[in-house]
Amino acid sequence: FPNQPDSIMYYLNKKDTMKVYDWKNSGEMTKYWSSMDSLDYYKRILRAGMMAMDPRTGQIKAWVGGLDYEYFKYDHVKQGKRQPGSTFKPIVYAAAIDDSTFNMGPCDVIQDKPFSKKSLENGVTKEWRPKNSNGYWTYAHMTLRRALAQSVNSITAELTDQLGAEKVVQYAKKLGISTPLQAVPSIGLGPFDVSLYDMVGAYSVFVNDGVYTEPILVNKIEQSNGKVIAEFQPKHRQAIRPESAYLMVHMLKGGVEEPGGTSGSIKWRYEVSKNNNEIGGKTGTTSNNSDGWFMCITKDLVLGAWVGGDDRSIHFRSTNLGEGAKTALPIVGSFLEKIYKDKSIGIIAI
Repeated sequence: FPNQPDSIMYYLNKKDTMKVYDWKNSGEMTKYWSSMDSLDYYKRILRAGMMAMDPRTGQIKAWVGGLDYEYFKYDHVKQGKRQPGSTFKPIVYAAAIDDSTFNMGPCDVIQDKPFSKKSLENGVTKEWRPKNSNGYWTYAHMTLRRALAQSVNSITAELTDQLGAEKVVQYAKKLGISTPLQAVPSIGLGPFDVSLYDMVGAYSVFVNDGVYTEPILVNKIEQSNGKVIAEFQPKHRQAIRPESAYLMVHMLKGGVEEPGGTSGSIKWRYEVSKNNNEIGGKTGTTSNNSDGWFMCITKDLVLGAWVGGDDRSIHFRSTNLGEGAKTALPIVGSFLEKIYKDKSIGIIAI
């Protein structure tokens, strides 16, 4: 509307000098842009969040809610909630292993084949047919450990069907997922929003002998003279059996150790496996490659990272570019690499 000086579009496209975030140098730069130029620029910048905690004490060791608080006052650890994709799958496997009715183990076998399930949603019958990320089925009989390591959708869907979606929701709540979940056939593939905060807490159960420990930011408050005003203790509760937690650690190590494991790159791209250090992990990538996740467990530390666009409509063109192994895993890998090199921290792997 060039002839209407009071129109919204006129002012949105009117250029002026402004200061914007410089993502290349993590600073500030001056541009002669319009508001539309600024919006176009900011929407192309990926957002990220990362959290690390001690699985036993609940102490949060690192909390990075975003790129730069001055420009992006939004927390992607607890405030932000996005689809977790395949990082939700270990909850399905934990239910299969821990529930006394099923009592499955890492060596149990399920065939990788097409899966379909009809369900009634809002009075309409729908049929769900998930595809594997590689686009095909091997028809191989795979152990649960290898299926989780390779993140095979068909086997997770089959396992969810055997357990019942209600059972998966039940275990998600046991492990500390606080956001609303619906008992639908696709629950195992992570279609409902969760926070990184909840996911790190859930994975900590596996390292902590099946005990859920509430993540805690502040341990105590002291006066300047050292007098303690208040102390805070995290809540603890037994979420799954210790034996189940031990097996889940073995399962998650498969993502790094098994052939074709989606988390394998953390071992050869980063210096995190020297002295036979052992690490477990799970990647996650959502529909249209909008969200990339990586969850990692070590003996003393549980970490998680999320990477994605400001809006869900922002996504990568291909899974090869936007998968969690390419976007979120490098954040965790770089962080762990620095921690292991600093011996004064005292953090070691499993």
